[in-house]
Amino acid sequence: HLKESGKISKDLKKSVLCYCLEELTNFIHCYQQDLKDRKQSASSPLPLLVVSINSYTDLEEFVKTLKQDNAAHFEKVEKTLKNSVQELNKILSDDLLFQALPCFKKLMTSKWLTSSEDFNQLIRKTEMYCKDFKKMKQPNCQVLISDLHYQFVREYIIQIMKMSISWKLPARRVTAANKIKDELGRISKMYQEFGTTASWLFPVTQHLFEFINANYTDLESKLVALHKDYPDIGEEHISALLYFRGISRGRKKSKLMQYFSQLEESMKEPIKPTHPFLFADIKTGPVTCLPSF
Repeated sequence: HLKESGKISKDLKKSVLCYCLEELTNFIHCYQQDLKDRKQSASSPLPLLVVSINSYTDLEEFVKTLKQDNAAHFEKVEKTLKNSVQELNKILSDDLLFQALPCFKKLMTSKWLTSSEDFNQLIRKTEMYCKDFKKMKQPNCQVLISDLHYQFVREYIIQIMKMSISWKLPARRVTAANKIKDELGRISKMYQEFGTTASWLFPVTQHLFEFINANYTDLESKLVALHKDYPDIGEEHISALLYFRGISRGRKKSKLMQYFSQLEESMKEPIKPTHPFLFADIKTGPVTCLPSF
């Protein structure tokens, strides 16, 4: 239609283009709603969602070729396509997290310390779910994988911050620290193989390991290093980490918490992070279980 209308006049071609782009925007909205409806009844909606995301990506590339002829309508279509992709990404992300959450909730328990069954199940589920992402076009695949990497690391840390268990015996604390290092490392390695760009998450594995594993006399230096890389970490998070390693009250805790307050005050200007926040929106849970001896 564009080609034929252009033979008649430029104004007609412009009018036809406006109409086509307007109808395309309406079509995308309708298709997106139909897609969400079909997802509810589909036994395996993942391939359909991936194909739809790829189609949106191809469509956006094509529409870009029309931008110079109608910038205003192009921007409307582009925004609609981007929002649709983001919405489908969130559906995929939420679906995987929903499946993974029962496994996450079984971590940081007495059973967890001696068994890797639940964590291995978490990795298997994730690898199985993400295998179809290899069919997804870039750069969206990278965006989705990087977000999932962040969500998984965050959810793992949430389990530590729940303060549901405390390792007072040094041997068990060291075992827990090594297990955290291994499991967070496996999460990052898995997403690295899928193509994550969230490399800013890598250091937290070593920081948490060292803080939980270290002797009490070395905690101040570990605290400085952790705060430097993740300045959004707060007093409540430090308190939860101390609880996890068996320091729930008393002089030792007071001294470390005071040191952390001084550390924050010594920063004349807040550190400007070079990456998104990790700890800021993580809440620490109340102590609901007895300490493990």
